[in-house]
Amino acid sequence: MASSGDVLNARFNKALNLPLYYRCDELSKIFEEFSSKDLQLVLPHLLENIFGLTNQTGWGLRTVYHNSQPQEFEILFRFLQPTGPMFKLCYKLLTECYVKYEFPLTYLPQKVRKLIEDGMVPPFYVDKLQIDPQTRVPTSLVLNSFEFYIFHFAYHLVNPWLQRAMDHGTWSLWETPYSHLSEEYLIHFLPCDGSTVPPYAGSYVHPKSSLPLQTTSRPVRSPTLFPQSVILKQNSTSSSLHSSPTLPQQSSMVEIWRSETVIQVFIDFWLSFGERQTSVFGAPTRDILPSIQHIRVVRNLIKHLHYFANSILGDMSAMDELKRIILLSSQAKMYGFLRHTIHHWPLDSSFRLILETWLSYIQPWRYVDWRHRNMRPFPGRENEERVRTIDHRWINFIAENLLSYTVIFRQLLPRFKRLELATPKNSHMLFRITKVFSQPNLNNMLMEVERCLDDVSVQGLPNDSNLSQEASHQGHKWNAMVRQQVLELEGPGFQYKPMFGPDTISEVFQFMILIQRANETAHNLLIHLETEARKQSSGFFSSLVSFFSSYPSEMDEYSLDDRRKVSDYLETSLHQLSGIFDIDLSRLPCMSYTSSYELPQTSTPTSSTVQQREVTSTTPITSRLSVQDWRDRKRHIKYEGDPDLEPIRSTENAFLVRLLYQITSKLNETYALEMYHLYDHSGILGYVSRQILSPPMVTRKYDKSKAGFSPQVEVILPPRLSLRSLASHRTIVYNMLGMLLSWMLGYGVSTYLLGIVFLWFIFVLVKAVFEPFFATSRQNVQNVGNANQSFLSDNSF
Repeated sequence: MASSGDVLNARFNKALNLPLYYRCDELSKIFEEFSSKDLQLVLPHLLENIFGLTNQTGWGLRTVYHNSQPQEFEILFRFLQPTGPMFKLCYKLLTECYVKYEFPLTYLPQKVRKLIEDGMVPPFYVDKLQIDPQTRVPTSLVLNSFEFYIFHFAYHLVNPWLQRAMDHGTWSLWETPYSHLSEEYLIHFLPCDGSTVPPYAGSYVHPKSSLPLQTTSRPVRSPTLFPQSVILKQNSTSSSLHSSPTLPQQSSMVEIWRSETVIQVFIDFWLSFGERQTSVFGAPTRDILPSIQHIRVVRNLIKHLHYFANSILGDMSAMDELKRIILLSSQAKMYGFLRHTIHHWPLDSSFRLILETWLSYIQPWRYVDWRHRNMRPFPGRENEERVRTIDHRWINFIAENLLSYTVIFRQLLPRFKRLELATPKNSHMLFRITKVFSQPNLNNMLMEVERCLDDVSVQGLPNDSNLSQEASHQGHKWNAMVRQQVLELEGPGFQYKPMFGPDTISEVFQFMILIQRANETAHNLLIHLETEARKQSSGFFSSLVSFFSSYPSEMDEYSLDDRRKVSDYLETSLHQLSGIFDIDLSRLPCMSYTSSYELPQTSTPTSSTVQQREVTSTTPITSRLSVQDWRDRKRHIKYEGDPDLEPIRSTENAFLVRLLYQITSKLNETYALEMYHLYDHSGILGYVSRQILSPPMVTRKYDKSKAGFSPQVEVILPPRLSLRSLASHRTIVYNMLGMLLSWMLGYGVSTYLLGIVFLWFIFVLVKAVFEPFFATSRQNVQNVGNANQSFLSDNSF
């Protein structure tokens, strides 16, 4: 008769091979039917299968999207939510205090791992270390079931094996089970509505370390986020807390160790992108930049921490103490993450996400009332955050995070000088920054804190002795606080430059001149586009020609409405910068807007000239180029990527483009080798195939996962089928007219379609017959043969 362990292993392995819905249902039954003693060996294999620790993708927590796979999304979310079967298993295993699991140190963030290896163990990890008794070297962490799951979940977002499979440029597809689960875990374990963490069945209390090597050299410490006074206060009451599971104090202790574990692990793993990770066991090195999904998760973490810290009740509970110190304890990692990511992020439209993440961190006053977190501004009150005066009580937060305001602002100035500010996306990013810093009283508080760095005697205050002494004490406090920040966050050699000092004001003034020039360019460009639009819609014949024209407009990326907003954004940014830094706008050079585009004829810029302008110039493009130069640049820039992935033109049907691409992608993936052999055939099949299939080609794209300047990499496309030309408006209209004419003549639509296919086949056959007589065709075949050899050498097949 088979033992319960054998039955469990058989059912468990069988469940992992089932489809997702049946897999989760069967695992839930297994968790309920078997005892914790039998289930203790299941957890490591289950987490390995869910999160895919090596080169797998696991269950797809970061690749299943709500809008495309809603059923799979809901199944994964329900299974892994804080009240779902997975956490019930973790809590069930907590009843066995001896059940521990090893988490390799190699999976920890590099800075944490280095501290442990150097003997400077962070307090949170002291009682979790597994040390080799012979070498006296730490080898792993020993965790309970709850901690073991949280560590795996946090590591999943930064796993270098999975970073290669994640798309760094995905904007529209971001609602994954992972992002929603991370938010749900924060809401559950860090409640912002004054409630406590819901208890679980059992009376598990976080134990002290029992490791033999920790009893001799250093004392065992508990939570890393709490000051020593709170730890001593809680230890003094530990006997009463642990004696009765019904006491409210025990509930407080239980909620604290889970809450602190979640937030400490999330902060350590998710904010660890300060330096490149070293390769471990052949694993790929971690990208120097996080993925877009990673940035979204961090931004949600920042918002929740603000709500959590702003929900203090004023009692003496451990949860309230955690709320008081949570932001201060995570300040260094948050600043390092933002500073590093802003420095290395490429200057494209995705930069807006890291920018908004920074703006969320430096505006805690926006995240005060948890009940209103999902409410949008009422109509006509969208600009309320700019009008509302910031209360002076936030000055302590500003002083504690001064570098996050001033140093990062100065870091952004040269980056924005390299942007083409005349475009809608870039001008809106600039507007967002100036809008935040122009909030009433913010610059006054920043200046007040900065003034304490140079003048701690607080001159100019009233003669009231008590007020003067209080302000002097506060000034000395902020002076010491900011100097300690600079030393810890930037190092002893860093030279702090005040945000409102003469150097910064001079930089801002030069930047305002560039904004003014960009505004002139945007204004003139808008006049030109509106003139062209009026010409195209001036009559029926012009509209018809424009509709059937196969040449798309040069301004397909932005609409006229978007272009009209650019001048408003730039004008508002100028006035806001003027108010923030007290710069008189009359000092700016006068700019005269003109609608004339007929400039003296100059030599046409070549592509190499354009590239040189973009890469080697130290001043922004918009500050030097006239509208005519801008149009010339636009005309001579060529798309060098996959033709089927080129942005959809205004002369194409978007639905058909996407549908035909999905169809051809599936066919090209399934019959890639067959298409290659047919295309390379020397007989009549090869002649015909070369008329139907698109030839191999070398495409180029920019690798934006690298730091600094994005290098251009080559990608070889094999012979493939492309049907994108069928999605053009002109082809659609011609076919509709043909079908209408065929129907009117009594032949029917099916006859028309068969006739079109027959004529197309005859046309292809004639071209194939005459191909050997054209030297250019023979030369093309030789050229693509070389490309095909490169294609076959790839290991994709």
